[in-house]
Amino acid sequence: MSTRPNLHIVPVGTSILTNYGPQSRKLPSVRELLAFVKKDPRKHSAELNATLHFFIGANPKDYSVHLINSDTDQGRRCADVIAKFLQELGCHVTRGQLSDDIALEQVFADLFSAVHRVAKKSRSKGQSVLVNCTGGFKGMVIAAALAARSLELPAYYSFANMAQPIFLPTGGLTPVQRDQLLRLKDGTKLPTQKIQSLEYAGLVHCQRRADGEISTVKLTPYAKVSIKKA
Repeated sequence: MSTRPNLHIVPVGTSILTNYGPQSRKLPSVRELLAFVKKDPRKHSAELNATLHFFIGANPKDYSVHLINSDTDQGRRCADVIAKFLQELGCHVTRGQLSDDIALEQVFADLFSAVHRVAKKSRSKGQSVLVNCTGGFKGMVIAAALAARSLELPAYYSFANMAQPIFLPTGGLTPVQRDQLLRLKDGTKLPTQKIQSLEYAGLVHCQRRADGEISTVKLTPYAKVSIKKA
């Protein structure tokens, strides 16, 4: 199989089980949870709500997704469901698992290392790598974002039923980016590729039409502060 051009690294939490509702001691089956997710993927899975945004107007077969779940029955079950859902769309899915260490510090370190390891290997193959920081408890969100920042990778986060995720500022403001932001502020139009690059850096927020094309571009609060400080 040829290398897919885009890779999303996705830590997995248990939002699917939470949204599914109260359960007995026995977890719902993959089949039951998959049917539930398919009814409304973006509503029933926090991880999918963020990642599926990138499939609008795109071919899912151009994407690889690396899932990282906890070493628990709940974590594995949710990752199984997300993997099955994405594979049916045509995505290439790989898996990773955190240790079962109960020390939170070790969980954070494991996730940080896992994101580093997968991202470096994928970038060496020429893949465009993004990190979905939505899934898992708050500490996992922070660990994933810090890992992305250390490699200056685009990282995104989605809350509840947001129509599209927001990009986290994971890199410093370069002179080129500052110049581009000032031009946007003055009303100058920039090529789509440059706007997307600023979006991935958490410097602009883009609204998109149903076909995925950008309709409006606004500087993020982080970008406005950075321009003043630069």
